[in-house]
Amino acid sequence: ISVWQMLSGLLCGGRVAVYGESTILDAPSFGKVLSGDAVTLLQLVPSYLSSFLDVDGDKDLNGLSYFLVTGEAVRPSLLGRWFSSYPDIPVVNAYGPTEAADDITLEFIREAPKGTNVPIGKPVSNIKMYVVSGSGNLCPVGVVGELWVGGIGVGRGYLNDIEKTHGSFMANPF
Repeated sequence: ISVWQMLSGLLCGGRVAVYGESTILDAPSFGKVLSGDAVTLLQLVPSYLSSFLDVDGDKDLNGLSYFLVTGEAVRPSLLGRWFSSYPDIPVVNAYGPTEAADDITLEFIREAPKGTNVPIGKPVSNIKMYVVSGSGNLCPVGVVGELWVGGIGVGRGYLNDIEKTHGSFMANPF
């Protein structure tokens, strides 16, 4: 996870800012630091975002180009709170299981979803996503099933844990 988080900004000609725990836990100060550092892309987990939005203080984030949520499921109500404060800053919902290189799908969101679910988006390059039934068959569009991941981002297995590896990984049947 840290590799892409650290290198992607640099590869695009940007810079990466890493903040210490004391700065992050002081939400009003954190907002000022982000604004002062002219941060254009911010990534936070939804639970922290909720706390961050609850705190009064200078949180001028209008310099952001995108805000990414990752690490936990984000709820439409939280996105509603975000867009109430920052209607012009899109949110990128980044999804991915640990076994598959962390964030493997991205959904660009420009307003709070009307329903109860937040889309996880489309897979990034070299990743395949399959919705399958309990018997391992592909589900038609719109049918609920289990999400399977294939492609270069999927791990090879759990180090020195053959039983867990066989329980979580398999050759791509598709």
